[in-house]
Amino acid sequence: MSDEERATWERRYREGGYLPRPSPFSLLEQQIDRLPRGGRGRGRALDVACGAGRNALFLAAHGYQVDAVDGSPEALRLAGEQASTHGLSVHWIEADLDDYALPHGDYAVIVNCFYLNRPLLARLVDALADDGYIFVEQHLRTPLPVPGNRDWRMEPNELLRTLSGLRIVSYEEAIGKDEDPGRDRDIATVRAVACKGSGGF
Repeated sequence: MSDEERATWERRYREGGYLPRPSPFSLLEQQIDRLPRGGRGRGRALDVACGAGRNALFLAAHGYQVDAVDGSPEALRLAGEQASTHGLSVHWIEADLDDYALPHGDYAVIVNCFYLNRPLLARLVDALADDGYIFVEQHLRTPLPVPGNRDWRMEPNELLRTLSGLRIVSYEEAIGKDEDPGRDRDIATVRAVACKGSGGF
């Protein structure tokens, strides 16, 4: 991440452009009861580009040891306040995700929402423990009139190819309402859940 990009994100968080969301990624919430808690992953979870921490906090509330990584100190400050308010423990990590070192085969659950870094996304698959789950939500390229930068969007079926070595549990490309508070707009997204193993079925 460049200094200019980091400054932009800091400003957005300081000025309230990204308010904490009241709920986690909906697919994570739906699948939480089937996710692994033991084994090699030892109940560890990773939230990549965690922002204000909605997914990290949800995982911590369900008993996971959570590493939550973001390049914005202000986002991590807001997330830490939320954790303190709810009495939750999360390992908040400030890091540049362009060169963040991931452990191999260590996480039972990994979440990556709305941060498109293709080399990192490929490495996240390697960071899954056996039978671990990865949850991904990204903006989708579409000819339809939706807001956002095309450079931050995945091509149709691109995410399927990225996760091709895993068992696909859920996959969807769709137009829907933005879940961010105060944003009444349609967005195009691709959402997937995949497992490094049987998935328990």
